[in-house]
Amino acid sequence: MAGEKTNTRQKMINMMYLVFIAMLALNIDKEVLATIGVINEDLETSVEQLSGDNVIKYATIDNLQSQPEYQIVYPYVQDLKEISSNYFNYIKDLKSSILDSDKEGTSYVRNIKNKSNSDKPDQVMIDYQVMDKSGPLDELFFERSTLLPEGETYRNNFIAFRRDVKSIIDSIKINDPKYLSDKIALTNLESVLNDLDSRFEYPDDGKKLNSNGNELDFMDYEFKGFPLVASLSKMTKTQNNIRYIENKLLSVILGEIAVATTGGGVLQAYLKTPKAQYFSGEVFDGSIIMGQKSSSFAFEDQDIKLTFPGSNQARDLLEGSDYEISEGQIIFKKRLTQTGSYKLSGSVTKLDDRNVTTIPINEEFSIIEKPSTATVEAVRMNILYEGLKNPVNVVLPGAVQLSQYNSQDSNVTLASTNIPGANFTAKPLPGSTEAFIQVRGIVNGQPAISEPKLFRVKKAPDGVGAIENDQSYPSGSTVTQFNILNGQVTGYKPVDFDYEFNVEVTRFIISVGINQALTIEGNFIEGLAEDYIRQSPPGTPIVFSSIEAIGWEGTDRSEAFKYNVNDFTIRKQ
Repeated sequence: MAGEKTNTRQKMINMMYLVFIAMLALNIDKEVLATIGVINEDLETSVEQLSGDNVIKYATIDNLQSQPEYQIVYPYVQDLKEISSNYFNYIKDLKSSILDSDKEGTSYVRNIKNKSNSDKPDQVMIDYQVMDKSGPLDELFFERSTLLPEGETYRNNFIAFRRDVKSIIDSIKINDPKYLSDKIALTNLESVLNDLDSRFEYPDDGKKLNSNGNELDFMDYEFKGFPLVASLSKMTKTQNNIRYIENKLLSVILGEIAVATTGGGVLQAYLKTPKAQYFSGEVFDGSIIMGQKSSSFAFEDQDIKLTFPGSNQARDLLEGSDYEISEGQIIFKKRLTQTGSYKLSGSVTKLDDRNVTTIPINEEFSIIEKPSTATVEAVRMNILYEGLKNPVNVVLPGAVQLSQYNSQDSNVTLASTNIPGANFTAKPLPGSTEAFIQVRGIVNGQPAISEPKLFRVKKAPDGVGAIENDQSYPSGSTVTQFNILNGQVTGYKPVDFDYEFNVEVTRFIISVGINQALTIEGNFIEGLAEDYIRQSPPGTPIVFSSIEAIGWEGTDRSEAFKYNVNDFTIRKQ
């Protein structure tokens, strides 16, 4: 009997031990819960960024809805906005009601007092570490094996969003003729469908296979028995997917309209001259270049005419004798002796990936006699660049001891310089669009003052973005993961910009493949972006955009100015 009692007691102890082990297994570590909470907040940040960009895109389409190119697609854009907003707000309200429900008698949303510094205000925070139970959501969605009405509503909204957005895309594809005639445009539109199917996948039979090899109903697979913090994060991920699909479709719509209406995009033909005016008998060495200059650019055809002063008859200019083509430029070499206003007309033709585009030329320039009065000549095209010490050559015939006149009321500062071809540098004040240069000197022992000279003030042209480690990798480069993660995001002034200054990137946005865009302070890739890069397969595009930088001349950073750097894209090797 004693042996039998001992055996029964031992069985009881073993049973309690098994129950205790099971309880430990179910008790999720609070650090894990907190980590899932951090991921949820990162997703919320991504949602905010996408939402802000979507607002801008909707506003752009609203402002242009009366234009013919937008009239076909505008009703579908409005449908997209309504469908997305309704579904997004449904999930938002559902999350709020769950956090406010307090079914477990636990305050999920808490007012936290600062015990370290009582002077600082309280903060409202979500306590993810207490969200280890599935009860609050299970009670809302399920009753044993039955899906409750609220669960059916969630499932139906998930299915409906994919169906309704697909219907919008199909309608655009059928009714907008550019998607019928342009294979590239159609491919871009169908890429949205691919993302929609992958992000809002719902099996035909409503079943999903779990890791144990068992098929579960969709809602059971997604939510049943999961800690509340995990379910909350899944809902936030769905909100992020809504905004992502919305953003991508709007981007395709705006991009394809821009291609259809502009042909050559933002490219324009314009006249570039090393100086602002020419003297009688001097070789006119101006050039016509495209708005996006490239040494590899090739003109498919050119028809250039020149109208002389006092004439209405345009004369054809011939390649070889009147101009030559070199490094993506049409460079003139015709000697002009007649003073007055000349007009360049005609067109240049380029070939892009869709069609041949003809860009008109309509430019004027003047040939004048050499002046005999006081002049102020900018060494670099009579333009002063904000933040830079621009070399200028100031001449007042017969004068000595030249200095700036009325410097206190001027919006530009002159300083003496030894730069070849210049005797002063001119630095305009930030925000100026025009600047006047006026000097005084001594002529035959008497004070003399020059006429004020007006200059345009422009910002320095945007820099060329690149990532730099063992070497510089500009846009279009294929770069190893090591050089990407250890590289410094930087920028360089354009090669043909004749000023020397330092550039340091201070902020940028990085997009790795289809992951959400991340804003990074500084000039090195860090944080979640590093994880995205490590996880991405070879060939993944990595886009650097909204690049902010500072520039400064020499070693003195105290006078640094804001400087923009162009977006660039590299691919992971």
